Amino acid sequence: MNPHPQGAKLLQRIRNRYPQDRYRQIYCNRDLVTDRVQWIGFDMDYTLAIYRREVLDDLVHRLTLRRLVDTLNYPAEVLDIPFDPHFAIRGLVVDKANGNILKMDAHYFVGRGFHGFRPLDRSELEHYRKHPPVLGNRRYALIDTLFELPEAYIFAALVNLLEAINKPRDYGRMADEVRRIIDTIHADGSLKDVIVANPEAYLFRDPDLGTALQKFREAGKKLFLMTNSYAPYTVDVMNFLLGAPDANGEGGWKQYFDIIITAAQKPTFFRSTQPFLILDDNLQPSGLEEHAGFKPGVIYQHGNIQEFEKFIGLAGDEILYIGDHIYGDILRSKRDSAWRTAMIIPEMEDELRTMRRVQETVAQWDLHERELRQVVDTLAFEADLHDRLRTPGLEIVITDAESLTQVEDAVELLDESRLALLHRYHELVALCRGLEKNVDAHFHPRWGSLFKEGNEHSLFGSQVEHYACLYSSRVSNFLAYAPTYYFRSPPDYLPHEIR
Repeated sequence: MNPHPQGAKLLQRIRNRYPQDRYRQIYCNRDLVTDRVQWIGFDMDYTLAIYRREVLDDLVHRLTLRRLVDTLNYPAEVLDIPFDPHFAIRGLVVDKANGNILKMDAHYFVGRGFHGFRPLDRSELEHYRKHPPVLGNRRYALIDTLFELPEAYIFAALVNLLEAINKPRDYGRMADEVRRIIDTIHADGSLKDVIVANPEAYLFRDPDLGTALQKFREAGKKLFLMTNSYAPYTVDVMNFLLGAPDANGEGGWKQYFDIIITAAQKPTFFRSTQPFLILDDNLQPSGLEEHAGFKPGVIYQHGNIQEFEKFIGLAGDEILYIGDHIYGDILRSKRDSAWRTAMIIPEMEDELRTMRRVQETVAQWDLHERELRQVVDTLAFEADLHDRLRTPGLEIVITDAESLTQVEDAVELLDESRLALLHRYHELVALCRGLEKNVDAHFHPRWGSLFKEGNEHSLFGSQVEHYACLYSSRVSNFLAYAPTYYFRSPPDYLPHEIR
């Protein structure tokens, strides 16, 4: 008998009202015991600070087009390119030599692509399948941060427009010019001055962020902020997100962090020997460098991993770094250190909602794929059996006349079976392709799912799997987990282990 019937009723109502929310879960690629982690670091942009992307990208779009026309003599028609916030996703690759944008799977197989706004045809895709892109080559540029999505769209729109008005430019030069302009408006204040003047329009204030950070601190964790943004912008953004310190520099956002590092220049931070510069009250370098150890309340600039680990007296898996950028935040911290990593992927919440909408279609697709594999395996087995019955010297040796007649009958049956299997094979291929297109269209009409390309992980999905120990949609999702939580990854299976 339940000794607390009223409490049970209340819990049931709460559970029915607030079911476990997959959109706010933390997902695990490699086991991680947070009890072992002593220091937790955070990037700022698109990690602690989640931008209202469509509004921000629209601003980037307008500033970039204006500067292309005013400083690089692009035709005035460029200013009429409409803004499209939905053209690109992360993980795309720009082929600067041919003016194409590509989506690849984990094995660098190009599944789809566009030249401007025109889908690449079969022969164009076949070229990349014979000559897969080499991402270390300057010919290719990876779109791997949310800040770079406007860059991909502007490049495609320029290819489309300039060819249409018969004013084509060198694709590689154009790609470099677009990237340089966008880097410049990020660096020279053109963009950030607008954001800090009206942060409510460009930044989402997560009401649970401060509580999540405080929960880590109450559990004895040390926290550090390490961002590539310079100190003045960092202070303005953090003041908006978590409140400004008082006149004595106490409270506000600073109370959550034991160390504050700005202009860290990741990924260079993980390979360089540049010193930690101490900033003055005006958030400018004071001329002093830190060589003894981090001091509370001080804001630093630049630095390197060797001195960081020496100053805090820890290294390796006792440090967890949380960021949004695969190359700068995740990949380099994994390759050049033994830090544990968590990746913030704001797009996940929409991806998971879409997965829920298409789960029945995906289940049907999976059933057809399973049958397709069985048909392919059966065709291979029966082809081998056919050869053994017809080819002298193989294992099956028939000598008497009666058995020879049976062999002929068996071969005819195999031929009939092969025709039926081939017919079913083509049916299943068509069904699977149709279901794949159906599912893709729900995620993104051009590129499909962020994490998948066909049946394989996308390039982006593969990088998340390989370099992020944990991943989730926002930092405050840690609030639902104890600071000593043991994150366990699902078991890995090789194909022969799957039944």
